[in-house]
Amino acid sequence: MNAFSDPMTPAQCRLAAVNRWFDTYDNHALRRHCPSTYHDELLRQADEMDRQRLIDWTE
Repeated sequence: MNAFSDPMTPAQCRLAAVNRWFDTYDNHALRRHCPSTYHDELLRQADEMDRQRLIDWTE
């Protein structure tokens, strides 16, 4: 069975996006070496999750 044959549910999409955001958040090397890029990437990912309605603004 192919893992890609079943489409992801909205809850799975949300969880995957939030996990990616936390992976970026936990990237201490990026935070230490390039803080502006680190913050820009966190904001970009949050804006994309908001655009796709995976999270709302308060989250």
